[in-house]
Amino acid sequence: MADLWSVDKRYLNGDDFVREQPAETYKATVADKEILKDTDPSFRVLNLNNPFQETTTSFYHKSIGGYHAAKLRRYQELIDHRLTGEIQSIMKTFQQAKTADDVIKGLMVCPTLNMLNMRYIIYNPEQAPIRNPFAYGNAWFAQKVEMVDNADAEMAAMNQFNPLMVAVVDKLFAADLEGFTPQPDSTATIALTDYKPNVVTYQSNTKTEQLAIFSEIYYQPGWKAFVDGKETPHFRADWTLRALRVPAGEHQIVFRFEPDNYIMATQVASVSSLIILLLLAGAIAWSVWNTLKKDKELQK
Repeated sequence: MADLWSVDKRYLNGDDFVREQPAETYKATVADKEILKDTDPSFRVLNLNNPFQETTTSFYHKSIGGYHAAKLRRYQELIDHRLTGEIQSIMKTFQQAKTADDVIKGLMVCPTLNMLNMRYIIYNPEQAPIRNPFAYGNAWFAQKVEMVDNADAEMAAMNQFNPLMVAVVDKLFAADLEGFTPQPDSTATIALTDYKPNVVTYQSNTKTEQLAIFSEIYYQPGWKAFVDGKETPHFRADWTLRALRVPAGEHQIVFRFEPDNYIMATQVASVSSLIILLLLAGAIAWSVWNTLKKDKELQK
């Protein structure tokens, strides 16, 4: 270790490094500053400037796009089959629009972007963003369920549906909807109350059992749902979103990222480290005791 350190210092030392300054790399634009004034805990932003290759938007906001070499395949398929077309439609609307109302009207026909809670659009970073009044929010109650046979049918159904009214569900999750009959409740409410990367909390109040759709990506290996602290099954709807049957009454709904394999591995690693430390301490104690014992025998 001493050898490596002394040799490496000849080539890499303090003069070769500068303190990282991300604020200069990702300087907030006019659009960013306007969006940051919005204090709601969660919404998404679409940057029309090469949306799936740029990374600056994700530095400040939850982005519809952004670049990553390892996207979830299901989200990549959503990009290929739905998002790309809707984004191109928005760009065409911008080019042809004569008034601000023309731009806003073009956002009505973007159900996939709206179900992803796209609240703002950045078209010019040095100008104020456009706010989308048709974003569906963080969660809502579907009034009808359309069960489909497979993935192809699910994607096809999304070409002509209103996510606020209809939830498209693959028959793989039929058991999760067994015995459920949608009952419209005009007074039902559900709202996001707290957002963290690994814990998302909602509050609901309904007169009858409802099917809640959450504008969060369904990822079964790790995410768990809890209603009033009791773990409750959730499933996938609308290709990528989370769905959950919410009982009547007032309830707290919490999604937590708790991957069992990771937690188990962490616990095993912690116990193993403790055992190693105890063995090391025991070995040192035994060595000291053995040395003292020999010293006493020599003194005799």
